[in-house]
Amino acid sequence: MTSNPRTRPIFDGSVAPEGIDLIPTPLHPSEMFWRQLKFADFDVSEMSYSSLTMAQSKGDERWIGLPVFTTRHFFQTWTLIRRDAGIESPADMTGKRAGEVANRQRIEHIECHLAAGLLSPESGEALRTPLLRHGVKANRTTLETVARYSHEQGLTPRQMALEEVFARSTLDQ
Repeated sequence: MTSNPRTRPIFDGSVAPEGIDLIPTPLHPSEMFWRQLKFADFDVSEMSYSSLTMAQSKGDERWIGLPVFTTRHFFQTWTLIRRDAGIESPADMTGKRAGEVANRQRIEHIECHLAAGLLSPESGEALRTPLLRHGVKANRTTLETVARYSHEQGLTPRQMALEEVFARSTLDQ
């Protein structure tokens, strides 16, 4: 699994699941997805929604999705600052060059962007609305949109229905 603040207690042993023989293996997501899809190396693993739907749409029925969002972040929303950029506070960002991922969904560090004058107060307020809700039911529209885009962009030969991707017992959660 990916090493992140939510999984580190499993790796360091401070959290131990009961009733299972867990062998946590820290891997980069791309290696984990590849090993799981190519060799079925793990009984349970993280997998991107995109990788899962691409495999399933091509007839790979070995996997069933569980709506667990382990990182609780969309990675394209993070602001990364080079150590040598001379930025110590949000105000130091004024006049700096910034790169941005296309189709940005949310700005994770709203206060920083507001203080630097990069966002209006109204935009900051709108972005404070929690983006990630858990479960299929709470995320149905987003998940269906991703499935539609995956098909439209040629990643899947057909649009996958959520009922095909996720375990039936999770659809109303």
